[in-house]
Amino acid sequence: MAPKPGENPAKKSVLWAVLGTVLKGLWTAFVVLTPVLGAWVASSLAAHANGPIALSAASGLLAFPILPLLWEAWVETGRRKKKNVKPHILTFLDRLVLRTLAVNILFLGILLGTQPKAAFAALSTRGDWMLDKSSGESAQTVRKKLFWAADRLEWLYLAFHDNPFDQKDDLPNPTGSSTAGDKPVNTGTVPSPTPTAGTTASNGSTDKPTQDKPTQDKPTQNDPGQTSPANREFATTKWPPPLPKALHFVVADMPRDAETSIRAVAEYIAQRESDPAGRFRAAHDWVADRIAYDGPSYVAHKYPPQDAETVFRTRTGVCAGYSKLLAALGRALGLEVEYVVGDARGSGDSEQGESHAWNAVKIGDQYYLADATWNSGYLNGSTFTKNFRTDYLFTPPHVFGLDHFPNLTKWQLRSTPITRGDFFRQAMMTPRFYAEGRELLSPTRSQVTVSGPFTAEIKTPPGLFTLASWTVFGQPQRTHCETENGTTARVTCNLPAKGKYTVMLFSSEKQYGQFDYIGQFEANRE
Repeated sequence: MAPKPGENPAKKSVLWAVLGTVLKGLWTAFVVLTPVLGAWVASSLAAHANGPIALSAASGLLAFPILPLLWEAWVETGRRKKKNVKPHILTFLDRLVLRTLAVNILFLGILLGTQPKAAFAALSTRGDWMLDKSSGESAQTVRKKLFWAADRLEWLYLAFHDNPFDQKDDLPNPTGSSTAGDKPVNTGTVPSPTPTAGTTASNGSTDKPTQDKPTQDKPTQNDPGQTSPANREFATTKWPPPLPKALHFVVADMPRDAETSIRAVAEYIAQRESDPAGRFRAAHDWVADRIAYDGPSYVAHKYPPQDAETVFRTRTGVCAGYSKLLAALGRALGLEVEYVVGDARGSGDSEQGESHAWNAVKIGDQYYLADATWNSGYLNGSTFTKNFRTDYLFTPPHVFGLDHFPNLTKWQLRSTPITRGDFFRQAMMTPRFYAEGRELLSPTRSQVTVSGPFTAEIKTPPGLFTLASWTVFGQPQRTHCETENGTTARVTCNLPAKGKYTVMLFSSEKQYGQFDYIGQFEANRE
């Protein structure tokens, strides 16, 4: 057939050749990268669980070329036993490529299908295990690319991760009405304060309140809001929280006959507190102080209704109940309070954390974060112990985000949001760690692998003491680590044998006595 007028056969031929080369290159890359991806997933899972990394990495050799060659040999042996065998349509190399692809897709499918959440967590936290002893610019570039690839698998994690608290049907509507249809109380018009910025984190548990740990009230400073109305705005918006850990004066003095309904509580607060931030703090303090955490339901993972009215009536709830009640009470005060769901991690948890719920409140033109559940107390098994605090009230987003990761990115309230992989990797410090003015020097990751003792260095302000202990991962028994206190606290934990451990950090203003939990690491001893 003659070419059409104006058509250039040579140019058309070149385009087809280029297209063929591109397609061939993509096919080759797909075939090569599939076994590499399988070996990466397997070895990262091993590194995360402190398993045999070398053996897992060697699985790549099994998937290519050992199993494909054995498969080819087995098929050829069967062919030789047959008569009148037709010649191969594909070459040996083509057959080997297709068998390699089939074996590795099956291998990857088994890994990701049987451990979807663990695989994503392993790739996000230990996907760079082969660079553990490298810190140069080239290593950092490769590390970023590996974690970028890991982030592409978040969809797999989410497909198997269900948050039982992600239900908003029973929340009050945005106009401020409670679940019983109450109208918001008269709020008046007052200036909108701006919370003070917190200490910058160096790098960036759960539904239950933070786990049983030593606590200590430190009555070294009066809360201005408890003594002087003129200082009330400062007291209700300042972070780090002022000490001692005391209830808002309105909540502390509230009589029982003012607590008959959500609306009654809102009216009592509104009549005595005009500052929006102060009103929210009072609402937060009432919920954190008056509601008891439902430990038995948490342990059984069977939750009674968590709507605001039920929790108000029973005075018990889990994180969803605390957060929905705070949203209802805040909206009854005319505030914009949102119910936020996601994951959070506390003492003893893995870097992934557990399903959780908390709140965001709009004051002026800016949102702030609060977790009344974690400010209410702690669990020891299924037993709840009240221990009111304000660590998770008006906490700066980059500090609050150390142990809280919302499902919706907008509720991170960060100028530059982080990924779920970033959340898993960042060191598991608490707001108190940074509120005290500490700075984490090393390690800066949630999980590390050591061949000897685990060590950590923390820049510490004068007048603070550090204590550390280790446990076998998931076990309660603690063993003290050696700690050298000073402007740089140095922690050394002599982990006894190969295994996975949790190293916990505690802080106090006194060298002896009770210490507050301030963070933890996962340490794998080779």
